[in-house]
Amino acid sequence: MPRYVDIGVVHIQRYLSRTPTLRGRRGASAALAEVTAEAESWLHGRGKVNPQAGKVDGVLSLVVDLPETEEALVSEVLEHLRAELPGAEFQVTSGDGEDYLRAYLDELRPMVDRGDARVDLPAGAEYPLAALCEICRVDPAITHVDLGADDGKRAACADCDMRHEPKTRKKGRTTEKDLIDATGSGKAPEKFDDLAALAGADAKEHLATIHADGNGIGQFFATLAGSGGGVDRASVVKQLTASTFEALSAATCAVRRSGDAALCVVPHLLGGDDVLVSLPADRAWQFTVAFVEDFGQRMARLVRSLNVPGLTPPTMSAGVVFGRRNFPFALGVEQAERLLHRAKSRGAGRAAWIGFADMVSEGTGSVGDPVSLAALRRLGDELGS
Repeated sequence: MPRYVDIGVVHIQRYLSRTPTLRGRRGASAALAEVTAEAESWLHGRGKVNPQAGKVDGVLSLVVDLPETEEALVSEVLEHLRAELPGAEFQVTSGDGEDYLRAYLDELRPMVDRGDARVDLPAGAEYPLAALCEICRVDPAITHVDLGADDGKRAACADCDMRHEPKTRKKGRTTEKDLIDATGSGKAPEKFDDLAALAGADAKEHLATIHADGNGIGQFFATLAGSGGGVDRASVVKQLTASTFEALSAATCAVRRSGDAALCVVPHLLGGDDVLVSLPADRAWQFTVAFVEDFGQRMARLVRSLNVPGLTPPTMSAGVVFGRRNFPFALGVEQAERLLHRAKSRGAGRAAWIGFADMVSEGTGSVGDPVSLAALRRLGDELGS
């Protein structure tokens, strides 16, 4: 019976958002993509990348050929990951199963629920009087990085140094690059200011941060795992990830304008059904409706094609935060995460709901009541920035 091991970054949204610049976020995303793409070279024949797992940013799924070497292999992989992502927090789960989905439901996910997963944390500061990184203000500074003409050289920790080094962004196929190719957008905006500049004249100071996540995914796969033979469950896992990206591409095309000089939706994270993006605030409602609706339609078609009794199509909920272009990205991500959880709760983990907050006119303490996808469809063009 195969032995599966998942090693992934946890609290990944917060990890990506610990630097305020779009360049720093992009560097972290590129590093996440590259370390998983290069994993085969670390295994030295003791295992392989799991072919049944979908593409998830920041997660390395392995099949271990020799269970007795698992501990040494995991330690070595963590050592590589730590060198590449100094400030990340990693989690390791493992288990056996007839296929990856069965192992995930029966052993890997329960490890997390019980608190038994192995956790690998960044090293703490050994010298408490060391100067803090001038970029993230999280870890001690160890070097300097050049942030360009606007910001000059800044003292930086190991993680911020990795994010802002040009070599970090040299090659990996990131979700951003894939989205540019899929939508024909030409290039990515260099700064959050450039992204905000794509908005209409009345909204050039405002951006939106959107965190979306699937509803009913756990029950969907549990039903699928219990369906017996006849269904290629590994293919379904990959189709879910592909459908999320396809819905993201379609929604980006829906809000793209002919005069756009760059990609109008910047994806920070695509992890299976988990998505984090930034875009001009005046397109946020249209994008959210298009993305959530398109994902639901793709899932409905997938379920019909599988013909499994009792299988319910997953839906998507989202948290939307409106803020000024200089509103701290980390705070926007944190608020969007809270809004998402509130929306999922309102939809009872099944229906598509959207939570929102306007940090521009109503401040950080103002949160609107979640609204359903059906209500957003009815409002249509009445929604603005």
